[in-house]
Parts: sequence; structure tokens; C-alpha cells
Amino acid sequence: MKLLLVLLSLLLTFSLLVQSETAYFGLKTHGYQNEFIFKLTDSGKIKKARDILSGEETDEVHVMGRIKKTNEDYNPHFSFIIDPDTVTFFEMAIEVCDAPTDYVQDQRNPM
Repeated sequence: MKLLLVLLSLLLTFSLLVQSETAYFGLKTHGYQNEFIFKLTDSGKIKKARDILSGEETDEVHVMGRIKKTNEDYNPHFSFIIDPDTVTFFEMAIEVCDAPTDYVQDQRNPM
């Protein structure tokens, strides 16, 4: 019985570790030299981002998400991040969703 409990505990721990995968992706916007790094923690979104990089996904290749005013070590050139829980990929969006990273950086105080 103890062995079964230990095995179940290990299985639960392993499944939590698999679900908590974290991946980082970078992007550059036109006219800006620094790469913007965003973090993903959802396995489906990580797969989608990897499909974009491999060329498997060719339609929804743009990144959108809610901005958080915070500094993170993984994104050193910017004082904001995209909240990993809100990241989505899209093909087309309305004009208010097309700000380059340098514009967001310059306008972050009014947010």
C-alpha cells in the first residue's frame, strides 16, 4: 500500500512538472534593435509558438497580450512584459493592437 501511495505521489509530482513548462520567445519590431522577450507557460501556446518558428504555422503568427508594467530579468531592455496568461496569436487585428515595442516602451507611463 505504501508503495502505491509513493508511486501515486511521484506520478502527481511528475504531471505537475510537465504542466509547468516555461518557454521564452523573442521578437523584434521594425526599426528597433532590441529583442522583446515574452514568456509562455501554457503547453498549447508553447507548441503554437514553436510551430510558428518551424514554419508549420503560417497564419496566426503575430503576438498579442495584456501589458504589465514590470521589469523582468528575461526581458532586460523593456520596463514591461506581456502577461503570459493573456498571450494569444493572431493573423489580423484592429489598428489599436498593432503597437511596436518601442512605442509601448515610450508610452508606458500613460497606461
